[in-house]
Amino acid sequence: ENMEELPVQTWSIKSPIFEACYRDAVTVTKLPDAEINKQRSKLLVPGSKLPETPNEAKLPLLMMIAPSTGNGATGVQYDVIVPCGWGMSVWMSLVYNCCATGGQEQEFSLHLEANTRLPPNLQPDMDAYQDYAKQQIQEREDEFFRRPPNCRINLIKLGTQFPFWPPWKKLIKAWSPMGVQDYFILRDMKILTSLAQLIGNTCKQNR
Repeated sequence: ENMEELPVQTWSIKSPIFEACYRDAVTVTKLPDAEINKQRSKLLVPGSKLPETPNEAKLPLLMMIAPSTGNGATGVQYDVIVPCGWGMSVWMSLVYNCCATGGQEQEFSLHLEANTRLPPNLQPDMDAYQDYAKQQIQEREDEFFRRPPNCRINLIKLGTQFPFWPPWKKLIKAWSPMGVQDYFILRDMKILTSLAQLIGNTCKQNR
């Protein structure tokens, strides 16, 4: 069934994870990994599960689903929220159960392949993008100037005026004779689909 056709539920979320007393309790009662590995080493059958005990910490876990904004059910996103101190343990459990891991580059590729909306730090009209852009500019400049002068790319010879980040306002000003103060990303999928079809038909006619 298409995820876009599923009804949106309006009930309130109730979970122990929203109670500070529960979160603090499971953080304090969490056994260190060294203790868990010590108990596993004493198992008669290596690799078997540890028996549960009454004093074992009961982990409240909250999963939030974000339906795909693309076609079909591809690109459905799940957010797993756990109390403080449990992040690495839950992450390792997911990895050991065949969950693939990736960084920001892989996340960007997944968004493009699934045709889903990019995160706020990659949308030029969002405040998160401005902070992310400053960080990326600084990192790329540091990486560029760490190289010896004879090993750097000659940006002047290549005519690259802005090598570290695209200056959207200057580009829009160059494209718009009237000048534009603010800019916004078009996110309406119907309009984007119509534009893609129009551009595709125009390219076919010009061949």
